[in-house]
Amino acid sequence: AQLSREVSDILEPVVDIEVVTPREHVGACLEHLETARAQQTGIESTLDGRSIIACAAPWASVVDGLGERLAHASRGHATLAVDELPRYEAADVAKVDVLLNGEPVE
Repeated sequence: AQLSREVSDILEPVVDIEVVTPREHVGACLEHLETARAQQTGIESTLDGRSIIACAAPWASVVDGLGERLAHASRGHATLAVDELPRYEAADVAKVDVLLNGEPVE
């Protein structure tokens, strides 16, 4: 039996997250979330001067120190909460062919 080499989508685990930070650090946190490929789904302000940023982020970014980078950007004030187990979504990736001496490498 011949296996098909056609791949329609590459799936990656994605989780819903919430970042709570003082309003003055929202810009720095949003920059880090954008770098982590997080998709912002909402933002709200609380009465005590904090903002809650809701996002969907790749699981790889979350486990690769996103919480620490957000805390550093907010001088230790931001917190990161992961809402659920990961779900799988199509990743925005491109296929790269690698050639070795002009021959494709798999």
